[in-house]
Amino acid sequence: MIAALAATALGSFGISFPHDRGAVTEGAHTERRDVQVGGRCGSTQGNAVCATGLCCSEEGVCGTGRDVCSSPACQLSFGSGCDGNKSPSGKDTSNVPRPLFGDVPYGIDIPKCTLPGKVALTFDDGPNKFTNELLDILKKYNAKATFFVTAANGGKGQIQDESSGFRDVVKRMHKEGHQIGSHSWSHENFVAISAEQRRDQIVKNEIALADILGFFPTYLRLPYSSWNGEVQSELKEFGYHSIDFNLDTQDWKDPNGNYQIARDSFSSAVSQHSPKDSSFIAVAHDIHEKTVRGYVQFMIEQAQKFKYDLVTVGECLDDPSNNWYRDVGTGQEWSGPAPRKGQEKSGTPTSTTSPSSTAGGGVQGTTAGSTPASTSSPGPKEGITSASGPNTTRDAAGTAATGTPKPSSAARGVYRLTSGVLLGYIVLFALV
Repeated sequence: MIAALAATALGSFGISFPHDRGAVTEGAHTERRDVQVGGRCGSTQGNAVCATGLCCSEEGVCGTGRDVCSSPACQLSFGSGCDGNKSPSGKDTSNVPRPLFGDVPYGIDIPKCTLPGKVALTFDDGPNKFTNELLDILKKYNAKATFFVTAANGGKGQIQDESSGFRDVVKRMHKEGHQIGSHSWSHENFVAISAEQRRDQIVKNEIALADILGFFPTYLRLPYSSWNGEVQSELKEFGYHSIDFNLDTQDWKDPNGNYQIARDSFSSAVSQHSPKDSSFIAVAHDIHEKTVRGYVQFMIEQAQKFKYDLVTVGECLDDPSNNWYRDVGTGQEWSGPAPRKGQEKSGTPTSTTSPSSTAGGGVQGTTAGSTPASTSSPGPKEGITSASGPNTTRDAAGTAATGTPKPSSAARGVYRLTSGVLLGYIVLFALV
């Protein structure tokens, strides 16, 4: 009975005795944590987790190699070796202050421009082997676009690594006047992963982009356009505008065909609406060969034919170009050259430094003990429309929007443990 009373006292502080396995991990209970190569893993396999360093494939099999570990197919919560669980080289951005600047709203979905007569072509999921070719086409037509960059998806490695070949591609995007936004680290569905995993997805992509450019974006497009109120609140905490679209080209539906669906989607939009009172944020993907080799030229020519200006998302929202990026040192708007249409200047890249995975709330890869993510399919474009209450996980951001550091989870744990133990002793002595 004494033990039960002590346990109750400790439990009031959220502390459990070691034998209480249900409190060892939050969320779904994990049965196995050491599944070897070829073994089954994932939420459909009793939440079994692969042994350290292995990946849990989309099919739920532990293994190694590009086909198994490539994200977003690799299941983050059940395989520590997934590409999405790896950390980038570069300076940790977790504690960069996040003041909210400019007139573009934060914490809500933004699907359209505020200025009429504009078409903002946006390209998701790159850079890719076709992206340089796309930049050539945009340069030929003097057209500007926005690239929502994913740094570690599709088995391409990490874009900040010299060996990837993508550092110069990202620098070229900026130099030639295009806008660079974030599309997360490895293209996970934000509604289906934990708050801590979402934090990793945001911060890791920042680290990669800041390592290349010396700054990181304030514009982000959520993978699969999947969101809810909690996700939008977290994006506001991190100082991001959540950019959606109102013209889905659907180029992903027919990547190897004649693109008739995509052609019809774009041409009907710009031909049936006057540029005097209409504008579009159009989404396409530079990972598809035929999008780059044919469809991009079609979109540009159609937009020009119907008298639309081809601009960046920031321009179509009438946002000054310095607001598009955050200074990695101060957290303020980027004070260096963030070129607008027609300019060709580049920012100064920063040197690579060794990351800290523990100090200052740094990025940590998802471990075998983290909360298993849902494996449900991405939702529709609108995401989940039922808004949640105010964001209560500000510490997941590492730093609040004002730049004030939050107490670490370790510090809170020590406080709770000390208080709980003292209360337990009081109960024991009172009974004796």
